[in-house]
Amino acid sequence: MDETISFDTTRGLLQRMVQTPSFSRQEGDAADLLAGFLADRGVVCRRSGNNLWAYNRAYDPARPTLLLNSHLDTVRPNGGYTRDPFDGEIADGRLYGLVVLFLLDAGRAE
Repeated sequence: MDETISFDTTRGLLQRMVQTPSFSRQEGDAADLLAGFLADRGVVCRRSGNNLWAYNRAYDPARPTLLLNSHLDTVRPNGGYTRDPFDGEIADGRLYGLVVLFLLDAGRAE
């Protein structure tokens, strides 16, 4: 099984996340999107409400576990945006949208 996820696939997921409003306590659509993305790639995922747990293929319940935590909700956009915060526009190699910084920051745990 090819475990490589292309840049275009990653950018496409991020763009779809931007286009999916996920205000606090209204993250269901974003959780659906992410759970589907993971399931399509064979990643074992559990869900409780809007909370997701994805398991590494080498997960062993008998060994110590590390949980990386993030969140799917965002605050509502303020009036200062110069672009539609839910468009997910890509311009000059940049993706613009409300949740981009939240998602990029969550992805820094390597």
